[in-house]
Amino acid sequence: MRILAVDDEPLILRLLETTLEGLNYSDNTFVQSAAEALNSINDAPQPFDCILLDIRMPEVDGIELLRQIRQLPVYRNTPIIMLTALAEKEFIDESFASGATDYLNKPIDATDLNARLRVANLLSQADAARQAAQIQSSVAGQLSPQVRETFDISEAIQINDVPRVVGALAMENYLLQLGRLGMFKLGAIGFQIRGAGGIYASVGPTEFREILTDVADCIFEATRSVNPLISYLGSGSFIAIVPRTHSFDREELEDNITTYLNRYRPEEFLSSEKEVRVLAGEQTNGSLFGASPLKIIDQAMNSVHERQSYAPSNLTSHLIAI
Repeated sequence: MRILAVDDEPLILRLLETTLEGLNYSDNTFVQSAAEALNSINDAPQPFDCILLDIRMPEVDGIELLRQIRQLPVYRNTPIIMLTALAEKEFIDESFASGATDYLNKPIDATDLNARLRVANLLSQADAARQAAQIQSSVAGQLSPQVRETFDISEAIQINDVPRVVGALAMENYLLQLGRLGMFKLGAIGFQIRGAGGIYASVGPTEFREILTDVADCIFEATRSVNPLISYLGSGSFIAIVPRTHSFDREELEDNITTYLNRYRPEEFLSSEKEVRVLAGEQTNGSLFGASPLKIIDQAMNSVHERQSYAPSNLTSHLIAI
């Protein structure tokens, strides 16, 4: 696995180099600034498989560098782990909202880092396999990879180009990080596209992804006042993490999302069998003495699924299988 590590502290880079070599990772590049990182990315004969970023760096910090990297098409899904001493929630929130896959606090624990890198390696391999399958499918259908796409409706695909929308695994890592630090002051709201299976069967994967992107955008617009973190969990299900201090009204949320959808979706979609409607569940709030963050998400998803007589869900069934 090709790893790029970025930290302005030479001592940290030397320690990281020793740690990575001890974990049998030998194809590593170490740089001390955002400018050097971008130069390394541009000059690399092959894309890096994983990137480790410090946050607090001069001139361009790690979060801004993260945003710039995510704008590069080849790095849209590359695992990026924030490796930082900063443990405040604002930095955790902005890191994941900007595209981080995981977040690991210094001082570096070799066992913990190894576990994160193993997951990153699996993600990188899975992304490469998806790209190869997409190209093969495109060639078979004589269509370009940008036009032809394949994925199962149950797959928690990555939704791009929507503010504060993160992948399912990144959402899990975000919640686990908050749990490790005892930060339970959050709320969760589940959303479900009504009849998602039928819509998927009718329009196919490529158009269904467009619908998912529009729905994600509408959920963001309906909750943007509180800077939510949103993730697509597969099967037409979304989750939004919001501050516990703000309570959203379910019916008002649904009305707002419908209003936004009427602007996003073509008129023929709103008057046909491909009509898109989104159900919202009741907001579920966590507390220091309540369930774990992941359990709170399960409760939020069950709330919306019960409105459609869905069987109770489990969050792990929606997250990316590693």
